[in-house]
Amino acid sequence: MIVPNKLKFILYVFYFIGYLGFLKYLFDMISALGGIAKFFLILQSESNLIRNTIEDIASGSIQMTYFGWFAIWLTFYLIRIKKLSPKWYYHIVLTFILNLLFIDRTRPVWLLVVLLLIMLVTLNVKKINFFKFVAYGLFVAVFFVAMFNQIGNWVGKKNEDFKYGQTALPTFLQNAVFYCTSSYGYFDQVLKNENISEFSPDRTAYPLAKLSKSLSFRDQDVVAQINDFYDIPYSTNVGTFLEPFYRDGSYLYLIFGIIFYSFAFDYIGYLLLKSMSVFNHILWANLVFVNIIGFFTPKIGSTSIWLFVFIAIIFAKFVNKRRIHIEIKS
Repeated sequence: MIVPNKLKFILYVFYFIGYLGFLKYLFDMISALGGIAKFFLILQSESNLIRNTIEDIASGSIQMTYFGWFAIWLTFYLIRIKKLSPKWYYHIVLTFILNLLFIDRTRPVWLLVVLLLIMLVTLNVKKINFFKFVAYGLFVAVFFVAMFNQIGNWVGKKNEDFKYGQTALPTFLQNAVFYCTSSYGYFDQVLKNENISEFSPDRTAYPLAKLSKSLSFRDQDVVAQINDFYDIPYSTNVGTFLEPFYRDGSYLYLIFGIIFYSFAFDYIGYLLLKSMSVFNHILWANLVFVNIIGFFTPKIGSTSIWLFVFIAIIFAKFVNKRRIHIEIKS
């Protein structure tokens, strides 16, 4: 039994919180940068200045916008299974554009990858053409590389000839190759130079650590999510999904992290897909993204993914109890 009005109410609440987050962010940034005219001028010509300011003033608003993310995915899912009017695409487009104002590459990539995964999980096909699947896959890969480079140029991370030393690679590919490979060198430096002697899951359970600190359950400060840089020889500070496990608990915790990513994620994903709940399917897509980007940067300790887990658990239970469970009809 479907009760669209209650699902629409959830959407309205999520979009409302998300839009409030964007408004707070804009007001904070405009105030910090000296007015609305200067903000939009910097947005066009020196957007990296906005990126450097965000961490100091945008706390709270960033977390609120995550509700807008979930609203985008929930809207798209319901449109795909014909439970919501296509007119709601307006909210998807508007929220996506507003996310670009954060001058960040991860946000648009995260949003689009999850949308793509939702499209796959809602496909109603009995047979997949292998060659079409490969062709679409190559197109998507090229699209994301191009988008990654273009957003990088916009936020001030521009491609420059010989930026990473002598190389036969064309300039437009240098950044992409660097980001695809540098994390392994970084983690190697972590293993060589850092000797971890105690267990402290600040990185892998960052939201819980922040919450315990804010409730005065702990005295020591929470470790910052932004890592120190290593030269490998090119400066970088990302070290695959393994880095936070090692820094939180040395080799034993690192082994646990490998097992968790290799087996627990698969089993959790299977259960989420099997549940046939729209909220669980959206969470599944997010966990897939966490795995996809794990070669580069860890997201398991990010506030966003913990929030999505919380939303999926709460609302999947709410939906089932209220007999408004969503199913894909074959």
